[in-house]
Amino acid sequence: MTDQTTQTTQTAGNDGQQTQTQQTQQQTQTQTAAPFDWATQGLDPVTLNVVNERQWKAPADVVKSYVNLEKLAGLPADQLLRLPKGDDPALWGPVWERLGAGKTADDYKLPVPDGQDGAFAKTAAGWFKEHGVPVKAAQAMTTKWNAHMADMVKAQQAQVQQRDAAQLAELKNEWGANEQANTVLVDRAAATFGMSSEEVLALRQVMGAGRAMKFLHGIGSRIGIDDKFISDNERNSTFNGMSPAQAIERIAALRKDLDWTTRYAKGDTEARRESDRLHRIAYPS
Repeated sequence: MTDQTTQTTQTAGNDGQQTQTQQTQQQTQTQTAAPFDWATQGLDPVTLNVVNERQWKAPADVVKSYVNLEKLAGLPADQLLRLPKGDDPALWGPVWERLGAGKTADDYKLPVPDGQDGAFAKTAAGWFKEHGVPVKAAQAMTTKWNAHMADMVKAQQAQVQQRDAAQLAELKNEWGANEQANTVLVDRAAATFGMSSEEVLALRQVMGAGRAMKFLHGIGSRIGIDDKFISDNERNSTFNGMSPAQAIERIAALRKDLDWTTRYAKGDTEARRESDRLHRIAYPS
């Protein structure tokens, strides 16, 4: 028993010494291990300079720095945006594109109101691109602008209608029983001076319907538009022998004829000539 115990004790002692020796060797190896060398990692000079400035001793330092950066910024690095200094468009262009601006004016595809050719939308798209406006923002702004302009046009049309209605009511009251004769003289004056329907409409829009009629009536009255404007051919036409009452009746019928009034409004030569001849017969001076 004594020999075995002594032998076991010696063996345990030897094992303990061996374990301690191994730990000491490991510690020595750790203490003497060469430090991580960034120069052997194939980094370019700029990156290696950043490593030295940040005093990163090993890759673990880089990971820790990145984690701390995300915590500080609150966003991943790919969601961060560096703003350039100055106003150089070449530097700001990529920034605007990351914020949603189009790369070209064609990317904006702005909405075009009905009845327009889109020329202004193309011009506006160039402005939006030039100033880095995001595509969605540009489209939303254009939609609101188109709606605003449409509302303005409707409001202006309503004002014109109210103005014309007031002027015509006043003129009707002023002319009284002579309203029909004076209206015919207005038409004769416009036809005598060769005014197109577009020109008459423009005059009405500028002056107002009532004032435009009064203006043309005044001109017709002063220059004496009368039967002397009727040519020999007109005298020998189907209008020959028509009485003023018949001419007035014919004028009234034509005013109710949608096809004829449409042709007249578009400047149809025959409709204009017929109207002019009827007026001269109906209201000779």
